[in-house]
Amino acid sequence: AVVRATVRDKSESSLSVAKFLNQAFAVFARDLLDVLERSFVFERINDYVRTLDADAERVMTLQVFKFTFLRVVCTHADYVPLSYAVAPTFASAHTLALDFWRRHFLPGLVLHEVARAFIAHRTSHAALTMALDVLASLLRAHDLDARYAEHDDVRARIAAMYFPYVPLVLDRVALITDWRQVDRRRALLSLVWVLRNVSRSLLRRWWACETQTRVLALLHALRLAMKSWSSDDLSDAAAAT
Repeated sequence: AVVRATVRDKSESSLSVAKFLNQAFAVFARDLLDVLERSFVFERINDYVRTLDADAERVMTLQVFKFTFLRVVCTHADYVPLSYAVAPTFASAHTLALDFWRRHFLPGLVLHEVARAFIAHRTSHAALTMALDVLASLLRAHDLDARYAEHDDVRARIAAMYFPYVPLVLDRVALITDWRQVDRRRALLSLVWVLRNVSRSLLRRWWACETQTRVLALLHALRLAMKSWSSDDLSDAAAAT
């Protein structure tokens, strides 16, 4: 509680001190997962992230702190074993995000913050970019992790931890068309990553209980992804970076 209050207070009066404390607490929380009960540490992580919910005057500073904190915590060497337990199940398409978050806390927390950034994108493009960057970095790290490279079943379970991202994107696919190109392509790339790696059985179960609106949105999203990766778009994106 002291660290949370200090970071918020110093984010206004002494930014460099607040930045250091935020980074240090992220490393501390990540390392605590090695020595304490993970449910206890997860509660502290969630409390801290909620503390960084931005107010009107310090919106960008606290958003930067929040996504920096999440990025560091999720670099834990055993992030995947810490994040998944049983095979993914869900009662309905409407409860999918909550069902998955109960089973996969860290990916669920990241996706929750991504969803909030989606909603607030009109007032904070930078927060949206940071959220998508954290998610893309996690997925890229999974691709590069040699421990899972040759185990398709494990990769499918990893992808399943992020499956709520699929309906998240589909519900907002019309908005995504109006985003900056770099954000649109990153959002769609993460969508395709999940769809490509998740198990076919999970896809079938989701498809069977999904609404026609979301099924049509999926086709729209895939067409948008193909368009976004046309040769002209790739050239423009390369020039932008």
